[in-house]
Amino acid sequence: MLRIAAGAVVALLASSGPALAQQPGFEPAYGSADLSAADDHRIELKAGGHEDASRVGRGCVGMVADYPDFVFNYTPGEAPLIITATSRADTTLLLNFPDGSWACNDDGGEGDPNPGIVIHRPPAGRYDVWVGAKQPHPAPDAVLRISATLED
Repeated sequence: MLRIAAGAVVALLASSGPALAQQPGFEPAYGSADLSAADDHRIELKAGGHEDASRVGRGCVGMVADYPDFVFNYTPGEAPLIITATSRADTTLLLNFPDGSWACNDDGGEGDPNPGIVIHRPPAGRYDVWVGAKQPHPAPDAVLRISATLED
């Protein structure tokens, strides 16, 4: 089970910066959904791509696709928004927030190689998600989870 440590590093990046290959707002490869804090949503996908996530900002790693893997429109509640990816391979997360800012994570913390991002007061709106891979060939199987809890 993924355990995100209190001190886990999640890079939060401003929306301004270099031209990016990542295209938020475009049609996702693995679908989209309208989600709320009460939902526990899982998507099976292939992680990785041909673009280096470090172009988004310092602290972002892995290879990701041009277009998002999954997009969701989120209606928040009192619970946090938790986005994780699990795989037998070393995966990463790249997230574009409704306001255009970015976050990324490599390892969720406490020695877990799976990435996780916890947003304690998530804004409502569209989130674009990429699941990256450190070794993109062959593209590893992964499960993206969007939930309000880490419990399975």
